[in-house]
Parts: sequence; C-alpha cells; structure tokens
Amino acid sequence: FFNKELEKGIVCKKGLKELLVYLKRHGYKTALATSTPKERALKLVRETGTEYFLDEFAFGDSVEKGKPEPDIFLKAA
Repeated sequence: FFNKELEKGIVCKKGLKELLVYLKRHGYKTALATSTPKERALKLVRETGTEYFLDEFAFGDSVEKGKPEPDIFLKAA
C-alpha cells in the first residue's frame, strides 16, 4: 500500500516550505518527530525537499515506546 501511495508523489501542505524558510532565516531550530521508520521517513523528507530545513529527527524505530507516549517528542527536542 505505502509504495503505491509513494509512487503518486508526496504533496506538502500549503505554506509548509514558506514556513520552513522563515524559521531557518530567523534562527529557529526545527525537528521532525514521526512514528514512521527512519528509512521510509527520510525518503519522504528528501522527496519533498525539506531535509535542509530540519535540524533534528526522531523516528518510530528509534524510540522504545511509541505514541501516545512522549518518547519520540522528547527525543526530537
């Protein structure tokens, strides 16, 4: 299922890239916290061209307890 969806292409939410540019220009640090496994998540981030704007990453396969536990968000912070 996931690979079929990925073949269709990933569409960013309207305004995402403008927001990321603004945050980067003004010195804000950004992080991505996702329950998606690292390999899959990085592929999506690279496809959208947003990797440069993100300072930290936390992936579902890098924490012991997934959502709704706060582990992934604490790791990203």
